[in-house]
Amino acid sequence: MSKTIGPFPKRSLISLTFGSGGWLFLVVLLVAIGIIAISLAQKDMGQRLDANGRNTTAIVIKMASRINNGTGTNKSHTRSFTVSYQFKTADGANIRDIQNVSEGFYNSVAKGDQRPVRYLPSDPKTSEIEIGRGTRAGSNFLMLAVLLIVVGFGGIAIWFRRARAKIKLRDTGEVRHAQVMAHEPIVRGKSGKTPPKYGHATWRDKAGNVGQTGALLIDKLPGVGQSITLYTGPSGKPAVWEGEVGSR
Repeated sequence: MSKTIGPFPKRSLISLTFGSGGWLFLVVLLVAIGIIAISLAQKDMGQRLDANGRNTTAIVIKMASRINNGTGTNKSHTRSFTVSYQFKTADGANIRDIQNVSEGFYNSVAKGDQRPVRYLPSDPKTSEIEIGRGTRAGSNFLMLAVLLIVVGFGGIAIWFRRARAKIKLRDTGEVRHAQVMAHEPIVRGKSGKTPPKYGHATWRDKAGNVGQTGALLIDKLPGVGQSITLYTGPSGKPAVWEGEVGSR
């Protein structure tokens, strides 16, 4: 067995929690914050229209639908629908606007149709041709944000517990040595299209226990045949490689 590699800088609980994948859940939380802002804006517009809006009649002048995030053959694609319309305010001003609408509303109208519209007299460009959509959209966005917050904090909690368990092994576990037997690249998408960036190193210790490192950049994995230090439980498992948590 070759000389054992190391030592390695000691890593903190925060570094282990967010450095190896937990940061993705921070991104989820940031997305949730953005969605909350959209939700509040939508609900505010809906409430202002409900409280101070004036109803009139609009003429549909254009309709459009668009495929998003896919092609016509991609079953996972989504569609968005917009309606352009024109109406005259009580002051005689001609207003043109374009709004995202639901598929049901889109299918219920045609170019040239006259439809009820609600607008703010103080700001006629704030209007709804699908009356009530702003309030409903705000509520839907808020529910999505709550779901993302649960996922974000739940994911961080899981990574935090894993990181804490690894640090406990580093600080109090048994020290064992093992030899790296192989590298196992993590292949995503169609095999062979893109060289893998991440992988695991498979190791075997003197007692015959076999395990893997966590997912690491390929160039950060210990080389095949190298001797590595493990911090383990009494039976040899669970085990963590010294290079992932830092030296004791």
